[in-house]
Amino acid sequence: MDTYVQLIKDKDIGEKSKKVYISILSRLIKDGFKFPVKKVEKQAYVKEFLTKYDKPATQLDLLNVVIILRTELKLPTDKLKELRSVIRADRQTKNIKTMNDLGDKLPTLPEFETKMGEAFDKEEYRKYIVNYMMKEYGVRNMDVDVFVVKKKGDVEEGKNYLVIQPKKVLYIRDSYKTHKKYGRQEHTITDDRFIKAVKKVGQGRLLVGSLQNALRKLQIDKLKESDVFKMIIDDAYEKKDTERINELSKTRGSSIPTIKGNYNVNAEAEIIREL
Repeated sequence: MDTYVQLIKDKDIGEKSKKVYISILSRLIKDGFKFPVKKVEKQAYVKEFLTKYDKPATQLDLLNVVIILRTELKLPTDKLKELRSVIRADRQTKNIKTMNDLGDKLPTLPEFETKMGEAFDKEEYRKYIVNYMMKEYGVRNMDVDVFVVKKKGDVEEGKNYLVIQPKKVLYIRDSYKTHKKYGRQEHTITDDRFIKAVKKVGQGRLLVGSLQNALRKLQIDKLKESDVFKMIIDDAYEKKDTERINELSKTRGSSIPTIKGNYNVNAEAEIIREL
């Protein structure tokens, strides 16, 4: 196992990804997997081994590590990649059913916005701010862990901020899941209610306590960020607004294929496409 761990450590990827791959590798070894380290890919053996795991997502995570290690060892991976395509198709089929079921349970965007307005009227400004950012930009939990400041000069690299300016708020994201691919993002917010809410909260960290505990108290209808994203994608889909879906792809930092496969509760493809 030490050899495989070193291969991962030497790979030109982020430290978080390395930790994830090493964790998956440990799971494979613990579960008795024998790595195919010769030219023969042993596709049948790998396929049979992966049936131990119910979820296609888990199977893909494990298989990806096998493919990565064989690639690093300069061994063939074509047949394993074919197997990966089959599992991906299976995952998408299961996702479609799950998302269709979820689509019936999610609130509509107007219903969600009404509850945001109620939070604002009750002076629940942190709740309003968090849900506004998720609703407008489709962002994840870590993206709303922001610091409120009054000067752009107070902004530090690698953190997220709301910068209060005379007639707007600048939303800066420099720490989020897909930062390595999409880079630092800045959004100018001129919504009067949002600006007022941010000013009422004042300077400092927006969330009180740990990220998960803080957000649990601020969720509207107990919706997770992924559910909020599905809701706004569903709304754009119903409006046939491909441009809005592409905007959300950029602001969230998720590719169109990822959105199509994981966040489209309608499970139709013709509107969710790259412009």
